Amino acid sequence: MRFFTAIKTAFSSYSEALTFINTHKMYRYFLWPIVMHIVLFLLGFSGVSYLTDTTIEFLKSFVAENPDAWYNSEILTGVLAVTLWIFLRIFFFIAFAYVGGYVVLLLLSPILSIVAANTSENITGTKIPFQMGQFLNDILRGLSMSVRNFLYQLVITLALLIIGFIPVLGWLSPILLFGVSSYFYGFSFIDYGLESKQLNYGQSVRFVQQNKTLSIGIGLPYVILLLIPFIGLILAGFFAIVSAVSATIAIHKKEYISQLPQ
Repeated sequence: MRFFTAIKTAFSSYSEALTFINTHKMYRYFLWPIVMHIVLFLLGFSGVSYLTDTTIEFLKSFVAENPDAWYNSEILTGVLAVTLWIFLRIFFFIAFAYVGGYVVLLLLSPILSIVAANTSENITGTKIPFQMGQFLNDILRGLSMSVRNFLYQLVITLALLIIGFIPVLGWLSPILLFGVSSYFYGFSFIDYGLESKQLNYGQSVRFVQQNKTLSIGIGLPYVILLLIPFIGLILAGFFAIVSAVSATIAIHKKEYISQLPQ
């Protein structure tokens, strides 16, 4: 029963988050993902283009030094150049698809901290005075939590991929991978809400470990979005804002706020 209650709370929090954002005019926070994506894709494509051009030039110089080799052909060199151009771009998108969710969280960490604090203030009616020292500490805490979750998820993912080769058990591997990703992404979003309640690192970890289903429910929509090719990564930054609001709303529910240290 507790499992279904937590899932219901997580999903209903998303619905409440959209209304909450509209009611409290929090649209300004969505400007940051726009800037982030423009910078990220420009840097990404510039980096891939530079790597492609450098590699092609290396191949051309290598071929020029071996004029009698079988591969010294303009047609073959052209085919290799096009193949390399396509391969590196596909690799870029695949790599970004796997780590892109965490890249978004890392780059938006300062904004997500502010969003969670603003949401908490509007829910409780208590103004949290701004302190630069605390703000910088919150940013570092959010970054470290995202890195922690990414590393844990990476290790577990590798283990599940190995299990995937075992007959019968391998069938469960994709489902478990989906659940693990949802849990750790949800963990990061909930932490921003707990951060606004002044919980320290250890207290946040214990809270989420005691409420794993809530964490999975909060992270699930974000993971589903990331599975959508190209569009998912573009929308991830905007959805991260909604997820942070949703997680903060969820932990203010009676059954969860009572678990927080006073």
